Amino acid sequence: MKLEARLLNGESHSIQLQSKREGVEILLDDRRFSVRFLKLNGSRCLVYSDGKVIDALVHHEGPQYTVLLNGRAYYIELTDRRLTRPLPDDSKGTHQPVKAQMPGRVVRLLKSQGEPVERNAAVLVIEAMKMQNEIRSPRQGFVSQIAVREGESVAAGQLLFEIRVEPQP
Repeated sequence: MKLEARLLNGESHSIQLQSKREGVEILLDDRRFSVRFLKLNGSRCLVYSDGKVIDALVHHEGPQYTVLLNGRAYYIELTDRRLTRPLPDDSKGTHQPVKAQMPGRVVRLLKSQGEPVERNAAVLVIEAMKMQNEIRSPRQGFVSQIAVREGESVAAGQLLFEIRVEPQP
């Protein structure tokens, strides 16, 4: 299966996955990995690769994944090239919701409603599993709604904020 991975920091990678008898073979750009997974509970699993064991937490909603590996958070969107559709026409103006990828607590709001944001700018900070993670804007635009407050607990899939993309002239 061929997929495209886009990280919210703007990086894009080509990924090919192939099931093998002993796990999955992953071709990430030009690098090849043999990986086995052991699901523990909920979204926690152990990843075995090249003699190393990595504790991982994986949460996904549709094509968007939040992966915590060794204390570092990765926000990834996977798309199957065969199934992709063009993005909405920005000339009409759109709103893009941003939802919590895992349960946590809002520690700090970094932007307020109506404030302009650049793509990948931090909008708020959520603490999950004793780690603070900046939640970033996936698009350039304006914060049209902040749906949470500092100190509030959030559930996976809960709306955090919405970005309004202005029409292009």
